[in-house]
Amino acid sequence: MGGRSRGLACARLMMAADRRMGMARTYYTLLQRVDDHWSPQFGAYDREDVESERDDYRDHGVKAKDLKIVTTQGHSWKAIEAVLNKLNKGAR
Repeated sequence: MGGRSRGLACARLMMAADRRMGMARTYYTLLQRVDDHWSPQFGAYDREDVESERDDYRDHGVKAKDLKIVTTQGHSWKAIEAVLNKLNKGAR
């Protein structure tokens, strides 16, 4: 699948767009757990887009328990990182 670098690149592009728009809407991020570590794989303002991406991961053999959709207000990296830190803190 896309891997961690794809997810990080996508998040950074979306952060730049968010700053230009000056808006904070609900943003959906697909996270994947690999080796007890959650990382972003895909994000969008449309939940259906993220669910479709999740379904694609499932179709390629990723277990449901290793996928999670989280929400943040806007797609700033700080907001997504806060969610990741909270989830990954429990895995240490």
